[in-house]
Amino acid sequence: MTALKYPPLWMTKLVAAANLLAILDLPYGYYQLLRLVVTGYGAYVSYLYFKQGLSAWAWSFAFIALLYNPVFLITMSKEFHGVVNVLVAVAILVEWKIARAIAGQAEFPDWMTKNRGDFQVPFSSSEKSIGYSDDTMAAGPTVVEAASGGWSRSYIVAGLAVAAIVVVAVLGWLMPPQIEPPVHPPRVAQEQVLLKPSPEAPTAGPELAAGETFEWSAETASSETVRQVGPLVVRITRKTDGDLAAPVITVSRGADSVTMVGEMVSSGYTHRISAVRNIAGAPSVVMLQSFSGGAHCCNNVQLSGLSGGQMKVIDLGAWDGDEIPVPTDLNGDGLADFVERDNAFLYAFAAYAMSYAPPTILNVTGGRIVDVSRRGAYRRLYLDEMAKAGETCRTASDGMSRNGACPSYVASAARVGLLDEAWTDMLRSYSATEDWAYPTGCALKTGNECPEVSRVVYKSYPEALLAFLKEHGYVDAGWMPRATIGDEVNMGGETGAVETY
Repeated sequence: MTALKYPPLWMTKLVAAANLLAILDLPYGYYQLLRLVVTGYGAYVSYLYFKQGLSAWAWSFAFIALLYNPVFLITMSKEFHGVVNVLVAVAILVEWKIARAIAGQAEFPDWMTKNRGDFQVPFSSSEKSIGYSDDTMAAGPTVVEAASGGWSRSYIVAGLAVAAIVVVAVLGWLMPPQIEPPVHPPRVAQEQVLLKPSPEAPTAGPELAAGETFEWSAETASSETVRQVGPLVVRITRKTDGDLAAPVITVSRGADSVTMVGEMVSSGYTHRISAVRNIAGAPSVVMLQSFSGGAHCCNNVQLSGLSGGQMKVIDLGAWDGDEIPVPTDLNGDGLADFVERDNAFLYAFAAYAMSYAPPTILNVTGGRIVDVSRRGAYRRLYLDEMAKAGETCRTASDGMSRNGACPSYVASAARVGLLDEAWTDMLRSYSATEDWAYPTGCALKTGNECPEVSRVVYKSYPEALLAFLKEHGYVDAGWMPRATIGDEVNMGGETGAVETY
């Protein structure tokens, strides 16, 4: 029978080395390429061992291929990714030194030559394994009878390797993400530490390092403020309209520059300029957060920096509430995660102060804004929101509205696969007596508008909530509650039956 071709030795060593290098802070593209390489390598080696009948090693490398697959991402913190990279590198080297010798494709290491029989795989009585003859290692692969009885060291070694990787991967997935608060460096120290001029930034000011934030207001700032963010020079001036003022942020690299303009507000308002490590290994970008004023709204967020070799401005939009912390990489994929709140939930089922809203997570990549909220890597954020909103939904604690909390509770539960349980909980908890107009639906839109004749008015809170969650993508269009007529529920202290919808 023609021998199966195993990966050449140089390739095996290269893949192992690539995993070890991955513990360094490298560009995001490196990790994407590593996923493709290890997935292909693991899948091919797994196939070879399945053909040889060495199922322990086959399943080990099948799991490695699954762990690294670039389609259905299994994400974890950066620290745990590093541990997994090292364990996979070790598994690849062990496969080269031990498993291939068992399969008759390589020589056993010297320390194993006296115990080769212990490393035979236990087949059934009718099967045989391939190994080297006892007469000479140079004689080539021969067919020998498998060792009888019990588990072999082959199974133990492979089992321990895959168990270690599984444990670390599961722990990494379950670890709660850490959202670091912004660091506000002392202003006085910043003003004294000037950078040396460079050809691209001849008048650069104090360095604003990744993760740091500089607070600016027209009332206290000089006519021009300069900061250096990596290769970028940031110049902050202002435009005025009577007693109002807005920051004008010019970000440049050499002759290439872009401008961000903040909100025109009272000169005493504070605007925040931060250096953000948007992509691991890449220069920082500049984030402007500018509050528009008013009781609730809005924090306007803009980014500027290099994208595709050119300076660009990305407008992340206006978000209700205060400023967000400087974004960090929460799931170890090499991209900063901008965590906001889904503003659609505010005022939808209760007053603003009574409304809870689930997280919305955005990435900025390739000059585009990508909503990544559905990814399982952010499970902990939604579990935390479930705990907070769920408590108010059930108990109306601190005088809050059940109906303002239940939508965020159910939506967050849907993100983590607990929709059925949360929906039943909501039915037992919501108030049917709160005086608030529910969101309406639309049977047929004309462009972005809904003609009055197409407007759908929902008769009950559960009916309106279900339509709202489907419209905003938290619940699949075909999903229907398990609850049926006759199920007893608590309606704001009353007992009744679940409505049909």
